[in-house]
Amino acid sequence: MTVDGSGSKAMRFALVDHVRVAQTFAADADELVEKVRARSLSPLAGLSDRAFREGLSALRRDARAGYIAGPIVDRLDLVVFRAPSGSSGGAGRHPLGRTSPASGAA
Repeated sequence: MTVDGSGSKAMRFALVDHVRVAQTFAADADELVEKVRARSLSPLAGLSDRAFREGLSALRRDARAGYIAGPIVDRLDLVVFRAPSGSSGGAGRHPLGRTSPASGAA
């Protein structure tokens, strides 16, 4: 551990890997509208009902007009870090407390 300028202790994690992943969210505009309509996306949760209805109406209008081309793809960053040796999350330990396959136990 190191001490930063604030006097608090900070752990330094080592970057193991960084992969960019393409994930298809919707095949076309109609599927996008249906997924948004379900309001299951977390960024939509904070919208007022009125703002949500207005946004959904605009999305439907744009979909009907052909402004939305499919597929709609999210670009995600998958980042893996390794905790410093000697920390509670050290090598050979599964993040959920299970024994890792590398240790030979199931």
